[in-house]
Amino acid sequence: MRSSSIIGAILLTLFGLPFLGMGLFFASVSASRGGPQAWIGVVFGLFFACIGLGLMSASIVGVRLSKQQDELKAANPDKPWLWRKDWAEGRANGGDARTNITAWVLTGFWDFVSIFVASNVLPKLLRNGDPKALLVLIFPLAGVFITALAVRGTLRIWRYGRTTFQCGTVPFCPGGHVQGVIHLKLPTAIPHGTDLRLSCKRRIVTGSGKSQSVNEIILWQDEKNIPAESVTRGFTDAEIPVDFAIPPDAYETNGDDPNDRV
Repeated sequence: MRSSSIIGAILLTLFGLPFLGMGLFFASVSASRGGPQAWIGVVFGLFFACIGLGLMSASIVGVRLSKQQDELKAANPDKPWLWRKDWAEGRANGGDARTNITAWVLTGFWDFVSIFVASNVLPKLLRNGDPKALLVLIFPLAGVFITALAVRGTLRIWRYGRTTFQCGTVPFCPGGHVQGVIHLKLPTAIPHGTDLRLSCKRRIVTGSGKSQSVNEIILWQDEKNIPAESVTRGFTDAEIPVDFAIPPDAYETNGDDPNDRV
């Protein structure tokens, strides 16, 4: 297992530990004080504790997944298409619905904290004409933006479902073809067909910290339109056929160097 994965897990655990400890402490103090607003402090503290527990759990899961990934790479050093479960099964899954759930959890956390702070601090600042009120307003306004992104992701899942590309053959090689079928929901008609694009990119990362920059260069790209009559509609989803010819001199996918990947 790479040392960077272990270090990352340790840092994530150390980062989550204060959230867990302070959250439980704040909840217990609020509960002991009693009063009509005690439950707000309890919920606030438990929410922080859950964030800390989630971060610590994520570090453990991350280490396990990293170990499994290293085992797959060691068993198939020259077959990167077997390094992911979906690739090994001849498909490529699209966005995971669990990512959207995580986005909603973070959105709920941000909105809860920002509204709680703004409702308790903002009135006093406004009464005193303190310009710091504008700074406090930034947090709930940012919450509106973050919530909009989470809503957009949810609507996308509802509209298209979980997209999957079922590969015709694995792997794809330069000089050959990328063939298969895209599965997704298409609730509306597509009279002008569907536009598909296949790209080969080189992603170069230079510098570090605040001076880090990311540059993506398109090495090769092809586009085509799939007419509506070629799209097959079933009971649960639609199927869009895919067939791209790969140039014989195209670069192969390579991620050995995380700062210079194809």
